[in-house]
Amino acid sequence: MNASPAKRGDFEKVGECLYRYSSTGTYYAVLRHAGKLIRRSLQTDDRALAKRRLADFRQTLERIDPRAGRISVAEMADRYMETIGHLADKTRRSKVTITKRIKSDWPGGSSVLVRDVRESHVRAWLSAQARRASTPTSSMSAPFSVSRSRIASSRTRPLRPSSRSNATSRSAALRRGRNSTKSWRAFGRRS
Repeated sequence: MNASPAKRGDFEKVGECLYRYSSTGTYYAVLRHAGKLIRRSLQTDDRALAKRRLADFRQTLERIDPRAGRISVAEMADRYMETIGHLADKTRRSKVTITKRIKSDWPGGSSVLVRDVRESHVRAWLSAQARRASTPTSSMSAPFSVSRSRIASSRTRPLRPSSRSNATSRSAALRRGRNSTKSWRAFGRRS
């Protein structure tokens, strides 16, 4: 017995840079960008949605500079440092500190190419910074310790009124243990 081979689908051109795979009905974008042929599933079998996704995909390709992926994380950090000269001193010092930490603590080293950076690398770096911030000697923990001391002092003395909305003031009063709004019973009593 001869078993017939499984029928494979064909790509049918249905529009400019838009193809449909006949066996599944899924639409694909097939286009050239920067001299490279790019084939990408649009993950839909709806033609109108496929056209919208194709347009979005083209816009994304136009925004991406292919040469930018060839630089390292350290070089990208250095380029960023050149753009912060107009900022206030304190802000600039903070950004310099963070940039130095990126260069020194980046998973895999700062010589990793930007195109090879994954979301998992960013999450790993952020969690390392969060651990660093929880140590009392870290400069990143300063904002947290200031916040903690302010919360502790607000329990012993009331917060000064600010220009915040009335709802925020009420919630602050409730957190301090005082209810700034009378209950319905209080309104009904006449003394």
